[in-house]
Amino acid sequence: MIYASDGTISMKSLLMSGSGSWSYSADGICMVMISGPRRGETCVTFEPVGGGKYVNSEGITLTVSQ
Repeated sequence: MIYASDGTISMKSLLMSGSGSWSYSADGICMVMISGPRRGETCVTFEPVGGGKYVNSEGITLTVSQ
């Protein structure tokens, strides 16, 4: 997943891809996907686990890259 600074989001894996927008909310980061299998709004929170990695409230580990 790529959370771009302009508020867009894109995701790509071997099995699916999608795009939409993201924003901060009191519940964490909310995404509105307009394409892909997970269309609609989803809000997730993130916890740091060290080494530039974070696990979200859905159990997915993400790594910050520059």
